[in-house]
Amino acid sequence: MFREFPQAYGHVRLKTWDEWANEYIKRSWYVGGNLNEAIQRAERDGFKPRIRYDDHNLVEDNGFGLILALLGNTAGATGLQYVALGQSNTAPTGVETELPDEQIRIAISSSSIANNQLTVTGYFDTDQANVLLGSAALFGNGATDVANSGTIYSYVTYQQFTKNNLESLTAQWALGFTR
Repeated sequence: MFREFPQAYGHVRLKTWDEWANEYIKRSWYVGGNLNEAIQRAERDGFKPRIRYDDHNLVEDNGFGLILALLGNTAGATGLQYVALGQSNTAPTGVETELPDEQIRIAISSSSIANNQLTVTGYFDTDQANVLLGSAALFGNGATDVANSGTIYSYVTYQQFTKNNLESLTAQWALGFTR
């Protein structure tokens, strides 16, 4: 008998963009309608982020529960809805139920599915998240704009930095399953 044990994966890219790149991305996003493609186009056309963090994230135990609730058509279960940023850069353990020191939360700005991979992006404009940052998370299943509401799906930490009001930030997750 053959058994499959798929594993959820997530890869996160956080990038801060100067005012020129930010305007280019916003214009491309507006014209093309897809933030993920606008980010790719900006990098292809030579725009470089000031800060770039690129790493795998940890799918939380509650994140696996969220997947099962969605697959099982559990009443009231909803998918990913919000991106949150926090100050703490304490490494996740997989059992977190909230993002420590959550500073800001926004609705997901863009999502798309291609090649069996979901790409989810949060866009923080120049007037948002201008604080010390060290973590990011995705929330769903009843999440609202209130800190730590809903179910945390994934959580990642990175070297702390302070975003300023002259730059935007994109937090982009590539999510999927492997065999």
